[in-house]
Amino acid sequence: MLRMYVLPFIVFVVSLPVSAQKNPRQQLSRAFQLDWQGEFTQVIEIAKPLTTTETLTTLERGRSWMVLAHAYQQEGRLQDATTAYEQSLHLLENDKADYAGALNAFATLYRDMRQFQTAVRMQEKALHLYERDDNHGAAAVTCESLADLKLSQKHVTEGRRYLARALNEATRTTDLDNDYFASLSSTQAWLAEFDGNATAAISGYQRSLALLRQLHGEQYHLVGWSLMRLGKAYAEAGDLHNASDNMRKGLSILGQTAGRYSATYLAAELAYAQVLDASGEHSQALTLRHQAESLLNSLYGNQCAGCRIIVAALSLR
Repeated sequence: MLRMYVLPFIVFVVSLPVSAQKNPRQQLSRAFQLDWQGEFTQVIEIAKPLTTTETLTTLERGRSWMVLAHAYQQEGRLQDATTAYEQSLHLLENDKADYAGALNAFATLYRDMRQFQTAVRMQEKALHLYERDDNHGAAAVTCESLADLKLSQKHVTEGRRYLARALNEATRTTDLDNDYFASLSSTQAWLAEFDGNATAAISGYQRSLALLRQLHGEQYHLVGWSLMRLGKAYAEAGDLHNASDNMRKGLSILGQTAGRYSATYLAAELAYAQVLDASGEHSQALTLRHQAESLLNSLYGNQCAGCRIIVAALSLR
């Protein structure tokens, strides 16, 4: 559910000025900024009324639906997210770049629901649209996302192929920033895990974490998530001390940013419970796991029969 590069596709298509003023276009810009920061409840409050604001163009209303959908997704409101993504696609169908961005974002919802084939089809369609426009930056982001998606399915050969293509596309553009390269490094680290190369995995996650800290500081939700991934890599390498230390720091950041009752935080708790159990803290691990699972079940209810959003815990993706 939570890749490193949150809504990467949308940043390619939105370039509105940020302002404290309250006209609809500035509010839309603010909604995207808050989404990037992980403030999803505020995104919903701002974006929902914008979807029916007549002073916005059809394109802008489509973008409002898109950022609203992503916020709903992160809040665990899957049915609302599905409806919002469908609305965004309908309104954005005449703009190839935004339509491709909405396809890519919608694909992450299907990935979260473990409907991988649909997610892949959506992202491949988006990639085709980017190829037609020679948009190498967006193609690089989409290929990296497809690599991540293939690794989620344990299709390592295809994941490796898409990752190589992401690297190639990245050499053909200057549009990419360090948020992208942080995400790329994280996916490279995950591939190293599949290859059994613990040293490379830890190094990749550390590199990704350093880029995010440099860009966003310590109190940033993806810094917290990156610490969880790094902790998992340490655990797989048998270093439970560093695993526990990084995961505790990650949980603290996620609690302050995403919130202690968010799906992100609860999935991170499930990951930490695994490390506690491996460290011999069986009772504490059992209590933490049952608590997190109960809250996740309450959060998702019957929205996603047969699937556990990000609770395929831990892959930590």
